[in-house]
Amino acid sequence: SIDRLRRTPGIQAAAVSQRLPYERLLNMPFRIEGRAEDNTFVPIANVGYATPGFFDTFRIAIVDGRAFDDRDRADTPRVTVVNQAFARFYYPQQSPIGRRLFFGDTPLQIVGVSQDVQQGGAGFFLTGMQRGPVSTSPTVYLPVAQTDADLFGAFSPVWTVRASSGGEAAAAFARAIGEADPMLPIGEVRAMTDVASQAMAQPRLLVTLVGALAVAALLLAAIGIHGLITHLISERTREFGIRLALGATTTQTIVAIAGSGVLLAAIGALAGVVLSVPGVTVIQSFLYTVQPGDVATYLSVGLLLFVVAGLSSVLPALRILRLDPVRTLRE
Repeated sequence: SIDRLRRTPGIQAAAVSQRLPYERLLNMPFRIEGRAEDNTFVPIANVGYATPGFFDTFRIAIVDGRAFDDRDRADTPRVTVVNQAFARFYYPQQSPIGRRLFFGDTPLQIVGVSQDVQQGGAGFFLTGMQRGPVSTSPTVYLPVAQTDADLFGAFSPVWTVRASSGGEAAAAFARAIGEADPMLPIGEVRAMTDVASQAMAQPRLLVTLVGALAVAALLLAAIGIHGLITHLISERTREFGIRLALGATTTQTIVAIAGSGVLLAAIGALAGVVLSVPGVTVIQSFLYTVQPGDVATYLSVGLLLFVVAGLSSVLPALRILRLDPVRTLRE
């Protein structure tokens, strides 16, 4: 049992829950006591059950009210703990403590507000929520003793322990389960770092792929500009020699040559900005923690393009330093 697990040497805290942070919970509609029903908007939240000690195990602070404890039994009035995102969306001007929610005909009294944690894709979107693989969406936690078995019984519970090391936690957990029931199988044992990494695996892969393609595109652009400026110099060597012979400085000549590449980069950057406007709606669903119109991103990318274009233009233009005006005139 959970009590036996908590008494096991090496275990600092233990809890059972329907899902872990970074994983997706159930989406359920509900009613708020005292508010008229609106057919255009149905309140919805993530819902999951947990045992007393869940918030301590994950070190999720209770910012208002209380967490679950032993007084929340099957024969006592049903209660719930909501997160800060829930309070922001549904009780923006008041404390939700003491308010009641209805899931179907079952009333739940809010007794606590917890810190937000990252959960897997919410399955719904409310104005003000952040899109992404994980989000801080409105969440309702139910004490496991008051949970409807018909609704949540089909989901395997997740046992969580906190220990000083992963190996110690796995060994202590296996020992406690073996003492309770030697025939009880143990599923996959994961560290929370692995859970978080798995939740971000697909976005990380996409970012890596897009980043690699962006680097390849930038490299090709640099090679193209470098080749263009090199070809320009070879075609106009006599002209530049005459300029130098007539008094033009090497700095002026290099700036004139490199300006062609920078001008091309400026035209390309302007075209990219214009084309990105209709593309915002396409990429918006793939962005996470960055807004489609993020000014800093546009400025930093534009600056990077100009730096690369400048270097790609200046480096071949430095060949002018080896140019002999007298020899060029003789030829």
